[in-house]
Amino acid sequence: MMNSLRDEIKYLFSGQGMPYEKVSIMVAVIITVFFTVILGNNFIKDANVAIIDLDNSKYSHELIDKIDTSQYMRVTAVINTPVEPKNLFYQDKNIVVIYLPKDLEKNRYTNTAGSIGVFYDNTNTAQTSEIKEALNEIIVEDNLVTQTDTQTGGITLNARNLFNPAASTSNGETQGFLFFSRPCFLPLLRLE
Repeated sequence: MMNSLRDEIKYLFSGQGMPYEKVSIMVAVIITVFFTVILGNNFIKDANVAIIDLDNSKYSHELIDKIDTSQYMRVTAVINTPVEPKNLFYQDKNIVVIYLPKDLEKNRYTNTAGSIGVFYDNTNTAQTSEIKEALNEIIVEDNLVTQTDTQTGGITLNARNLFNPAASTSNGETQGFLFFSRPCFLPLLRLE
């Protein structure tokens, strides 16, 4: 195995092969280093979140503060009137839009079932994964504080993935890289 690999590398740099192979390998190395540096953290920190707060109560303000203090989210706007969530995603201004409905505080303290709407910009599934987990933790902790009977009531999250529910473009960079560099590796797989 090592002899074969050594022979291939010697052939590649002997000048007998096409220069495309050398260029492709160099581009592959540069792109790999570039993506490693750019995508090194593998999560988004302080992602922009907009909140549509129709309740505008003390509880909703506390909930907004909890969301804003999360390490994964930063509240960019709090809107107290109904707005189409899609409008808040334009030009990548926000990754998530949270909808706090009217009577949310009343439902919380009367132990009545209530729900919070969450709209995710799902064009890149990796960018919302940490946010989904953080929002679930915030709601679970809040429910544990207020509920004595876990069978009834409680606040739940109703999530909706916008723009790419099937996640069809995740791994787009990797696929493009492989399609570009595929001709580079074909000569290495030649049969003798």
